[in-house]
Amino acid sequence: MHAELRSAIAQLRRAPAHAAAVVLTFALGVGATTAMFSVVDAVLLRPLPLPDPARVVELTTALAGEPRGGSPGLLTGWRAQSRQLQAIAGIETRDATLVEGTEATRIPTLAVD
Repeated sequence: MHAELRSAIAQLRRAPAHAAAVVLTFALGVGATTAMFSVVDAVLLRPLPLPDPARVVELTTALAGEPRGGSPGLLTGWRAQSRQLQAIAGIETRDATLVEGTEATRIPTLAVD
């Protein structure tokens, strides 16, 4: 076992560029894995930051000509007529323009009402 370890260290000393590439690749892999797990943990594994997340529901419509989920007027009607729901929020997809210097980039955003 010790002889194998000495041999490996000797080979790494003979090719320091190769050793640096191996260490860098390993570090990038560990960093990428950690970042991906952090995102999955925050988005999928942790419960919603609500007092009772099991009570959250999604309301949608299937009316011809209406966007998925309905229109702002429909949302107002749901709020006025609801007797069972504590609160109703609407989410709308929109495009925004991000301007950096002389370049403009369109980015998708969500508006919450």
